[in-house]
Amino acid sequence: MKFIVAAAFTNTGIAKASQQPYSMTRALVLMPFTDVENSNFQSRGEGFSAVELSVASSFATQFQNQFNSSFKGSPVQMELVTSLDREGRNVIVGLESPQNKTAA
Repeated sequence: MKFIVAAAFTNTGIAKASQQPYSMTRALVLMPFTDVENSNFQSRGEGFSAVELSVASSFATQFQNQFNSSFKGSPVQMELVTSLDREGRNVIVGLESPQNKTAA
């Protein structure tokens, strides 16, 4: 799937509960804006919404290197593969390979 990646970064620190060090690579991606409407709230618009996605630790270095080599001051289009984690959140797990693409 094609993503527009605006930023790639790594958060590091010490977890409050476990006192263990952590490192999480994240990506800020731009997704088409989606209108939301329910009985208590409405949000309508055009353009893009910024969404922060986790990057699998097994793919973090490759992702960061790919983004860094392509970033020239503007968001970067990347063909990425995502997977759902245990909590049902999308996580970036790899680059889309040409043999995995299907003809449209």
